[in-house]
Amino acid sequence: MTWSDYKKCNTLKFLISSTPDGMITFISGAFGGRASDKEIISQSNFFNELPNACAVMADRGFKEIDFMLAKKKLLFS
Repeated sequence: MTWSDYKKCNTLKFLISSTPDGMITFISGAFGGRASDKEIISQSNFFNELPNACAVMADRGFKEIDFMLAKKKLLFS
């Protein structure tokens, strides 16, 4: 479960959220290297920690999460 084909080694992934000024606001539990970003977001209940109508910034690696954001009425940039 920890093998990453991308990195060619065993890895763990965590979802870490921060405010624009760098304060850490969320750290998920550990996930194996095969877990997708979408799986991690869904299973960590990250969106449940956010208030409605707040904005979420993510890099290009977070694909196909815009429908999850819309469901919670969150903005994505």
